Amino acid sequence: MTRPPDILDGRERKKRATRRALRSATLDLALERGLDSVHINEITARAGVSPRTFFNYFETKEDAALIDAPGIEKQDLQTLSAAPSGQGLWTELGKLFADAAERTTQEITELPRLLQLQERTPALVARQHGRFMQFEAVLAEAVAARLDDGPSARMQAELIAGAAMIALRAGTRQWIADGQRRPAGVYVEEAFALLGELTLVGGMQQEGVRQP
Repeated sequence: MTRPPDILDGRERKKRATRRALRSATLDLALERGLDSVHINEITARAGVSPRTFFNYFETKEDAALIDAPGIEKQDLQTLSAAPSGQGLWTELGKLFADAAERTTQEITELPRLLQLQERTPALVARQHGRFMQFEAVLAEAVAARLDDGPSARMQAELIAGAAMIALRAGTRQWIADGQRRPAGVYVEEAFALLGELTLVGGMQQEGVRQP
């Protein structure tokens, strides 16, 4: 699992600070005049680093305006897959995504501005969607390991994974709309709880799904 910020060593803190500075500079310039009009030399000049340093963190300027999908580690998904069937899958997912939202919002401190830029830039929306779709497929595989075998197991896993991504997005947007008054993870966990109440996902009552 990703180490929390308070126990990162000095080198890692410096790397994260540089990454944040590059992302912040990208957002400053792109929100002023559009990402297409921004050059990497301008980004690095504003961030106070060399152009070569930029490519140690991002392959393109577009990558500096994207969110890494969603901050959940491979080992977290392995733990999810291997957990006993007696535990509630949807509740576990809510906790997992809430923790990831907390890490992401601590690392990407300018998430509201990043989403603002994406809303103005259709090409970024498409690229961001592609990243999240890749993660959703991986998540579906982890969920499938918790379901009973059956003709609809794969479909169930994909539906649950898709619902989890919807809850993450809804919780994050509500966090921004409320002025970030509470931790992002609280909103995400509430979104999972609400979606669980509104659908059959929460109770996992579908045929073939292991009961919590």
